[in-house]
Amino acid sequence: MAREDLHFRLRIPEDLKKQVYEAAEKHGRSMTAEIIQRLAWTFDGGFYDDFGPDTVKPEASAKVSLTGIHKLRNELATLEAALYAEQGMLMEAIDYAEDFDSPEDAKDAAELSETRIGQLERRIARVRKKIEAERLKERNAPNPFSDPETDQG
Repeated sequence: MAREDLHFRLRIPEDLKKQVYEAAEKHGRSMTAEIIQRLAWTFDGGFYDDFGPDTVKPEASAKVSLTGIHKLRNELATLEAALYAEQGMLMEAIDYAEDFDSPEDAKDAAELSETRIGQLERRIARVRKKIEAERLKERNAPNPFSDPETDQG
């Protein structure tokens, strides 16, 4: 990586950091190189556009077909990532309150983040309920491989 490349801080859950570390070791790369490779992969071939399950490009649909519970799980992962990012924004607003022009600006930024966090938490709860409903549907669905004549008894 060239020294002119952008540097920035990144908050990352410990378990995800461990996964990145293990993958980097496996592939003989640095953690930075592993993250860059994986991030670049999400943009290659039109897999995602603007990071989200609802914006999968048509040419990517042949690679990945998301239906039912898989689509909901993907939506949940996206919402959880957004929640994690917003929690980081809140911490930044609190940690760097002195960087704002006025204490009111810092308070407004924190309140906005808290509002977004609440909205995301409610959306996550709704998606989790939908996932559970899909699981129940799957459990109660008839087995397409069973023979109705021999199953009757």
